[in-house]
Amino acid sequence: MTRWTARLSLAAVALIAAVASYLHALVVVQAADGRGVVAYFIPFLADLVIASAAANILDAGRTGHPRPRWSMAAVGVGIVATLYANVMFGYPERVPSWLVNGWPPVAFALTLESITGMVRRGREVRDSRLADHEPTGTGQDEPPDLEADMRRLLERHSQRSVSRLTGASRARLAQLARPPAPAAAEVQLNGSRPDA
Repeated sequence: MTRWTARLSLAAVALIAAVASYLHALVVVQAADGRGVVAYFIPFLADLVIASAAANILDAGRTGHPRPRWSMAAVGVGIVATLYANVMFGYPERVPSWLVNGWPPVAFALTLESITGMVRRGREVRDSRLADHEPTGTGQDEPPDLEADMRRLLERHSQRSVSRLTGASRARLAQLARPPAPAAAEVQLNGSRPDA
């Protein structure tokens, strides 16, 4: 019950803070740059920058990598942008339009860096796992001998059950079930004496 209370409280605080932050930023953006369609999207950027950077930082910690500096900076920039918008809600006419118009490309660059870091790290982890499973040259890289495997299977089970399971013809299974013919003795041209 205590954990659910904490989770619900956190979710409620996050929702209320997000709504309040969005509405404050919307007033600031509209005062600085008008009431166009774009003005309704710009207030989302700070929270998205923080979320993507936090995800990259958590992913780096989970995979044993150091904290990415650009993502740490992105969290700081996102927090500053959010605080600035909330504080300037009381003085929206003082916010310059160049600041509002310059924020989207900065947010895009910071988010792109975070996502690129996660993708790059994921490839490194996958490549290292593949390298760990590469054959070592001790015969593991040879293809499996299917006929030998089928012979072993036929030693333990009836031809009928193997045919039912694999769909192989009974005639082919009968051939595989027969022991391999012994290799013919090497014939020597000079009788029974070994070659000199």
